[in-house]
Amino acid sequence: IRDRPKVTTEPRFRAYFEQYGALAKVELNAARSFGFVTFADAAAVDRVLATRMHTFSHTPHNTAFIEVRRPKPRR
Repeated sequence: IRDRPKVTTEPRFRAYFEQYGALAKVELNAARSFGFVTFADAAAVDRVLATRMHTFSHTPHNTAFIEVRRPKPRR
């Protein structure tokens, strides 16, 4: 997940992505604007990737666009 608002909380992040399917793991990088979401099944991955840019409400009055994509392997 790219362009994640730094001020968001893990529970809010988790709640947003759980609408696509069960989560196995959520990792947020506190210093940078990205995170990783691992879904319990591949169908959920396909559902979330069907839309690349997601509108994410990280607080009741603040919304941001976040980019969702498959992670690239490190070289």
